[in-house]
Amino acid sequence: MSNTPCVVFSGYRQRDGSGYGERTVSGVRWLAHRYAWFSQNGPIPSGLFVCHRCNNKGCVNVDHLYLADNRQNCLDAIRDGLWRPSNSKKKACPKCNGEYTRLKSGGRVCLACRRVLNRKYAARSKEQA
Repeated sequence: MSNTPCVVFSGYRQRDGSGYGERTVSGVRWLAHRYAWFSQNGPIPSGLFVCHRCNNKGCVNVDHLYLADNRQNCLDAIRDGLWRPSNSKKKACPKCNGEYTRLKSGGRVCLACRRVLNRKYAARSKEQA
């Protein structure tokens, strides 16, 4: 990151509490930091995020911004302590007396609940056949 200070966007902030600035330019809504990047560097390639090196979501200083894919964006947020995967601490399913869960396709699946859903699906399939 450069030695320049953050330039904090003074306009509208998103109501979701995220801290991101938002602006409308020619009828198009932009996150302020994305518009700052776009106006300085041109189009943002598909699949990339405009990320903050300074971790200040209201900052629009282009020297503090960089492009990253989703994976890198998440890894940076975890490294900086800004985000923790919500499933990382789950040990049991809240629906069925604490049955253990396992990671499948990027999420947690309770084996007991999965069996119940599989039985329901099989029963429906038989009825339709």
